[in-house]
Amino acid sequence: MGAIQEWLRFLGRTIGFKKDIEISEKIDKYLRYVKYFILAIIVYFSFYLGDLVFRMYDPFVALVHFGTELEEKIIGYLILGLIIISAIFSKSLWCRYFCPLGAFFAIFKKISFLKIKRDTDSCIDCGICDRICVANLKIKTADVIKSADCISCGKCISDCPKDSLSYMIFGRAVSKKIFLLMVIILVLVPLSIAPFTPFWQTKVQSNVVNVKGELNVADIRGSNTLNYLIETTKVPLSEFQKVLALPEKIDTSLKLKSIGLEYGLKNERGEIIETEDFRKVVEQYIAEEKVLKKVEIKKYETDCLFGKTDCKFPGDCGRYVDNDENRVCDHSE
Repeated sequence: MGAIQEWLRFLGRTIGFKKDIEISEKIDKYLRYVKYFILAIIVYFSFYLGDLVFRMYDPFVALVHFGTELEEKIIGYLILGLIIISAIFSKSLWCRYFCPLGAFFAIFKKISFLKIKRDTDSCIDCGICDRICVANLKIKTADVIKSADCISCGKCISDCPKDSLSYMIFGRAVSKKIFLLMVIILVLVPLSIAPFTPFWQTKVQSNVVNVKGELNVADIRGSNTLNYLIETTKVPLSEFQKVLALPEKIDTSLKLKSIGLEYGLKNERGEIIETEDFRKVVEQYIAEEKVLKKVEIKKYETDCLFGKTDCKFPGDCGRYVDNDENRVCDHSE
């Protein structure tokens, strides 16, 4: 997302928007804390609800699913649109002020052993570093860049005409070549090897079942296929066929929102069946299953193992229970 914003800003400069449109320094100072607030809200509600609550609003999710699930992720797509438009005129507003992942990384940046240092003796105060900084930081007046918003991209180091800026690791200067080598060894090599090991496992994320394994019928989307719905909810195809009059040889790879139109199916109100009709079937099936399960449990608990009825004396039976204190075994009643 950061890369796309940088490319769009380059495009903006190319077509004539040379000067960055920026928020005043007084407001900028406080606005940078908004992303921490957003991160705290996401962490709290994700933990409280046991689900990834930001998924529906995340512009990055909208980006990687571009062209699909528009109705479900409409807010995410709107935010993505605003980011794309703003990036043409300004430098990474989303990353600086609103990105929760940026806030997460910024916390670690504060305690990082990697810093960027400015040599005040050789610096000519040309201001190139300030103009090129994607985080819009004030570099030409700082001795050490300690800001949590610094992403250590190194653009200021590369573009400095006097080589007055350099990476510092544990207080020692490191050349750009050494730094690049460290990135390759510590990041790129492990990421290249990891997918081929048994430790790297990925699982397709479910929008219906949360991380606790709980089913949320309201999250069933029109972009889900019937086959996916059956596998996820464990509701058999026969149930959907019985309630919604689906064809015997229905194509289960179709999306829920397309099935009604494809087969000309209507619900009890005479309307083409939609996603909500499938939600109701799942909801009703789960409710009936719960009732049946309760009946089975109750039947098991109240049936006498030996077929006795109104057994008033326990004798040698180890199953004698009289919770209602009527001097009759509960199992035999």
